[in-house]
Amino acid sequence: MGPDIYKMRKPYLIAFLASNQVEMDPTSSLMLLKAKVRQWIEANVPLVLIRLSETEGYKVLCIQPLGSVSYY
Repeated sequence: MGPDIYKMRKPYLIAFLASNQVEMDPTSSLMLLKAKVRQWIEANVPLVLIRLSETEGYKVLCIQPLGSVSYY
């Protein structure tokens, strides 16, 4: 699970993005930095369903909108 971006202040957002090698402008607004962090989390942090399925030895093919998983 990723960090709680709603509680993070600007210096912590900048440090998080810098530690993950994400290009950003440190003078950007707080809202833009939060959006970048949210995008990074969505792209790089797998959902709990995916992690649990993969630890069980399944390969996740897709996740349907209501959260059920199709795997083989």
